[in-house]
Amino acid sequence: MTPLVFLDIPIQLYFDPQIDGRPRGFYHLVTEGDSGDEDRPYDGQRIRKILWPKAFIENYECADTCCNDKPLCWKTMHSNNKFRYKILFKDYTVILEKRDDYFLLITAYPLNHDHTKRKLLKEYNNANTIRLT
Repeated sequence: MTPLVFLDIPIQLYFDPQIDGRPRGFYHLVTEGDSGDEDRPYDGQRIRKILWPKAFIENYECADTCCNDKPLCWKTMHSNNKFRYKILFKDYTVILEKRDDYFLLITAYPLNHDHTKRKLLKEYNNANTIRLT
């Protein structure tokens, strides 16, 4: 199996601590909410879209003329002083965090609220010097 990469750098998932016998990163991809990791409820919409992050990461540079909408990708500085890379396509987003020699898949989720999408689009528009596409 070929490892998933972004900008030619491998991507890893949070493995520790495990929650319900699964890596923390997987648990975060299939649950939703702002509460502590173990208090987040499972989200059927996220579970059904569990394969989407890979497709978005592999196609963030899509320039095909068949698409009216292109993925948006940009880099921001997070409050932990690490760079986060965000991919937004229609109503779904993927967030990766740059580490020394890999990217960490932070999360990926459907945008269920218009205000969340507006916030991400505003962030993208303000990131005019560090857009990736």
